[in-house]
Amino acid sequence: MAPGPDTPILGESLRLSPSQADAYQTCPRQYALERRLRLGDADSPYAQFGTLIHTTLQRAEDAVVGTERRHADLEDAQRHLEEVWADADFGTPELTEAWLAKGRDLITKLYENWPKHSGVPVALEEEVGASIEGVEWMGFIDRIEETPEGLRVVDYKTSANPPTKDEAATSIQLGFYAMALEGAGHPVVAAEMWFPRAPTKSVSVRSFEMDSLDALREEIARITREIRAEQWQPRVSKHCGRCSFRRACPAWPEGRGAFLP
Repeated sequence: MAPGPDTPILGESLRLSPSQADAYQTCPRQYALERRLRLGDADSPYAQFGTLIHTTLQRAEDAVVGTERRHADLEDAQRHLEEVWADADFGTPELTEAWLAKGRDLITKLYENWPKHSGVPVALEEEVGASIEGVEWMGFIDRIEETPEGLRVVDYKTSANPPTKDEAATSIQLGFYAMALEGAGHPVVAAEMWFPRAPTKSVSVRSFEMDSLDALREEIARITREIRAEQWQPRVSKHCGRCSFRRACPAWPEGRGAFLP
C-alpha cells in the first residue's frame, strides 16, 4: 500500500485560541486529529457538563454585576442550574439526572466555599483577542473581577483534577487572558483557575505566575509558528493513556502497524 498524499489540513484562514494551544502543547498529533480533522468524541458528557455549568454560572453571576456584591446567592445559582438542565440530554433520563446531581454538588460547594479573596465581578464571558505572529487569537474569560490592586481573571473549571501549582503558574490559557487584557490597556494583577469539584473541602485555586508573562508570550509565538507549519509529531506523556487515537499513533507499538516504514 502506498502512502496517502501529503495534503495540508489547515485552510487559508487560521484562528487560534488558548484551549487550542493547550491541546497542541499536550500533543500536536492529537490536536490535529481532534481539533482540525474533527475526529474522536467531541460531544463527550464531560464537555456537555462543563458547558451547562458555565451557562449556569454566567446567568447567576450576571445578576450581581454592577451591584458591588461579590457573588450571587446559592439559591439563585441552584435555580439557574435547574432551568439550564431542563433541556439537557445525556442519552437517558437516568444519566441526565446523574449529571444534574454532580452539577448540584458543584454549585453547592462553590457557593458555600466561595474563595474569600475574590473581588467584585465587572465582566462575564468577556471576549478578548490578540494578533500573534500574524495570526488572530481569540478567547472568552469566564469572569473578570475588580480588586483594589487591579483586575483579576477567573476561569471556572469543572474537572476534579487540578493541575499542579507549577503547571498552573505557566498556564497558556490564564497567561493569554492576562496578556490580552493588558494589551487592551487593562492592568491585570492575578489570573486564577477555580476547581469546585476537586477532592478538597474548599474550592481549589490555581494561580498564574504574573512574572512569567514575557516567557508566555514567547511560548505562544512558538506554538503559533509550529501550528502554521503543520508540525503534528506525537508527544508521549501521561495523557497518552486516555488518548482515543493511541491505536493509530506511531509513537506506540500498537499504532505503528498503521504506518509504512
